[in-house]
Amino acid sequence: MKTRIIYLSHLILALLATGGCLEFIDGTSSEAAYSCTENYECLEGFICVQSTLFAYGECAQTCQIDDDCPDSKYCYKNTACVPYKNSEVTINGQTWTAKNMDITTGNDGSKLTCYANTAKDPDFIKNYGCLYTFEDAQKVCPSGWHLPTQTELSALIIYAGGENSTGATNLRASSWGSGADKYGFGALPAGSYYGGNYLNFGNYAYFWSATENEDNSNYAYNLYLDNGNANVYNNHKGTAFSVRCVRD
Repeated sequence: MKTRIIYLSHLILALLATGGCLEFIDGTSSEAAYSCTENYECLEGFICVQSTLFAYGECAQTCQIDDDCPDSKYCYKNTACVPYKNSEVTINGQTWTAKNMDITTGNDGSKLTCYANTAKDPDFIKNYGCLYTFEDAQKVCPSGWHLPTQTELSALIIYAGGENSTGATNLRASSWGSGADKYGFGALPAGSYYGGNYLNFGNYAYFWSATENEDNSNYAYNLYLDNGNANVYNNHKGTAFSVRCVRD
């Protein structure tokens, strides 16, 4: 029998109505092959596993016992193979969402604008999440989570290897060039949106912080990644970037 450690204090699963998804409160598998919102979108032998953190779930293998699942997963409630570590990842003592946020209703109930470069990828939201302006980014993270500060982003870069190609490589997804994804952060080059234009898709990843520029209130700090650099820069608040959240 597989040995597993399950933190049931924050793992809650509930079966939704017929045709819906298996809801997995703290995240879904980053290893599943397909994004989904309903079971019918999955191949035979798979079920849609939905997270409350994200708009899209992922298709997970159905099961009856743990031995039906790969070694990295277990069979929850004799229903679906879910990973021991889900769509959150702990790096240097801080827990991050392991994929870009994609919700369109803010934590205050307001409507959020999701900028999606569907000209480059028709499934942009499923694959890359949403791009949000600084104002909307403040409302993305749900209760128990927060938008990272400039200090938290800088600490992430330093831990990953520094403001250089090492730091960038260790934070980039393995599907992005020579990305090593050493810590499971899985950064993807979603690019940005500004002034009616989508920019730098496939080349750069940007993530908002909650920290405004101390000298110019129209600007705020963000994490910037490309093939050779990992840095924290300033950008105009009207620019739309990806968002990751950090657990409080």
